[in-house]
Amino acid sequence: MFKGIVMELKKDYAIIMKSDGTMVRVNIKPGLTIGDAIVFLQEDIYDNQVIDTKKRGKLLIPLVAAAMITIFFLTPIVSNLGISHKAYAMLTLDINPSLEIEVDKNKKVLKASGLNKDGEDLNLQRLEGMNIEDAMHEIKNNIDESTTITNKESLLVGFAFLEQDDSNFEKEIQDTIKNNFNTFDIVYLKRNKEDAEKAKAKGISLGRYGAEVEIDDDTLEDAIEKMSIPELNALLKKYSSGTHWDPEVLEEIQDELKDKQEELEDKKEKEKEELKEKEEKEAERKEEEKDKKDHSEDDTDNDKDSDDSDNEVDD
Repeated sequence: MFKGIVMELKKDYAIIMKSDGTMVRVNIKPGLTIGDAIVFLQEDIYDNQVIDTKKRGKLLIPLVAAAMITIFFLTPIVSNLGISHKAYAMLTLDINPSLEIEVDKNKKVLKASGLNKDGEDLNLQRLEGMNIEDAMHEIKNNIDESTTITNKESLLVGFAFLEQDDSNFEKEIQDTIKNNFNTFDIVYLKRNKEDAEKAKAKGISLGRYGAEVEIDDDTLEDAIEKMSIPELNALLKKYSSGTHWDPEVLEEIQDELKDKQEELEDKKEKEKEELKEKEEKEAERKEEEKDKKDHSEDDTDNDKDSDDSDNEVDD
């Protein structure tokens, strides 16, 4: 993940000056303006091109100087305001590797780290800067491809907001987990910021710390930290109020949602047809009224003509 300032805008790319002073071309994105402080990934670099500033000429020197000043003054401001760099929520995944991920309000991964050796071996830093959907997909692929991870059936998730709760945000995180680990037996434990800090202090995942709190048995505390995830999930199903997502249950829920969606679409289509039929009937009614009115006017005109003829005869 890189930071920089937008220096120039072209049709297909923007010229960015990184915080180390080097210039790169980055694929153009909607809404970019000159002077913006941005965060970008290696994959965003346009044709992997790094610009030789010496070849850009003397005209670029004032821009570089201005950008350096902007970075110098803007970095602490951005940091203080928490724009795109402040952790909004934290989640941990325990499978066999134990992982911790912090995301911002836009669901971008700010920090990803392993909490045990298996987690460290996954080299999670590369996930930083990704959106949470891509990060989860990458983690799941690594687990599937691993020959050392033995548990590929059970998952313990710990989740906590580090700022204000947002039910829609949490649901999107849950859906992302369920969609990527849809064959796993999942236990989801929601905790709070204080629990997240306590878990960090103990050096364990938020999920395992949440399990200790949920089970609330001092004699099992040490055992919980050493239990395999299948064992811990089985225990949590008995003692915990956390959410349990069984693969078969998930499949049933997905089928129900699909059925409801189809019912909703059928209902909309039926309402559409009924409205069309109603409009056609209304049009027919108006046409009949118009015909009646026209006939009535014709009859009136005929009567008038007849009266005029009678008067002429009398004369």
